[in-house]
Amino acid sequence: MLLQSAERARDFATLDPTSGRLEFFSEDGAQRERLQSTLNGRFSLIEGIFIALYRQNGDLKLRLGDKEHIVDDMTSSRIDERRGRLASLLPAQLADRVSNVQNEFHLIRNGENVASLIYSPPSASNIAFDPTPFVEKEDFDFMLFIHHVLTDSERRKNIWAWA
Repeated sequence: MLLQSAERARDFATLDPTSGRLEFFSEDGAQRERLQSTLNGRFSLIEGIFIALYRQNGDLKLRLGDKEHIVDDMTSSRIDERRGRLASLLPAQLADRVSNVQNEFHLIRNGENVASLIYSPPSASNIAFDPTPFVEKEDFDFMLFIHHVLTDSERRKNIWAWA
């Protein structure tokens, strides 16, 4: 299955869901456009852990490290913001720029927490100015993107529906 990097449009990975084997590669130009038409999902390395959201045989799946989870109507997620002592003392506009701000992503199935990941979201000061009017925080924070897909049934149903 073919996955595209959440951070770099020219970076791809192939994933064998059975063995977990990964191969990373980069492509340019026309080759990249051809590859994008066969995409099954997206991936990122977060805190050194391979994270992928993809569709396989009609099922939406989330891979956190070497564990694969089916994403369906019984699956949801939650993100808790964890601020270090310094960040909690600052106004919200400045707290986002402090490096000790972390998020804790929780994958929930049938009302039970089945997986968690603590990660450092990109700070607002590290996000380059982009004049594109539709750019959202989730475009820079892959776990936030995953959370939004998992908590929106229409989006969950339609994402990579052709895969």
